[in-house]
Amino acid sequence: ADKFTGEVVARFGWNWLSEGVQDSDKVEHNTRLASGFNWNQAEAAWKLGSVTLADAASVIYDLSNLTQTRFGDTQVIALIDVRGIIIKNETTGEGTLIVGDAGANEWSAMFGADGDAANVEPSSVFAISNELDGWDVDATNKNLKLTASGGECTYSIAIIGATSAGASGSGSGA
Repeated sequence: ADKFTGEVVARFGWNWLSEGVQDSDKVEHNTRLASGFNWNQAEAAWKLGSVTLADAASVIYDLSNLTQTRFGDTQVIALIDVRGIIIKNETTGEGTLIVGDAGANEWSAMFGADGDAANVEPSSVFAISNELDGWDVDATNKNLKLTASGGECTYSIAIIGATSAGASGSGSGA
């Protein structure tokens, strides 16, 4: 039987020295997701590394039909909810990666409204999670669009989520 575990990690830290006084602090988040489709669980991960989009080009990923080669076979991952997503704009020059605003069947749950988008600037990361409940993916909420703006963009993307019909995602983002 298949077994899946996942992890969502985020850390922001600093060390600031001013006139002999030092301030060091951080904010951290680390959640391990067990195998399953209930709260704080996930069943699958999908990843693409170092994909390049020409300036003004777009790609739409159907979150209910993601393909990849893993374990020597082509896998189709049909997410019914997303627990976390990370997108890294690896571009070091010009080129903003716009995430969202897919139009038809747009998956906008992480933004809150259709038409919303996030700009991922060069050498930057966009990461967001809803580990507890997940954001729903269904026939009318499934398309995630990435667009290169102001220059060519090279990016990596990874998504972790649930694939079982019994998943508990509410799509509320709360």
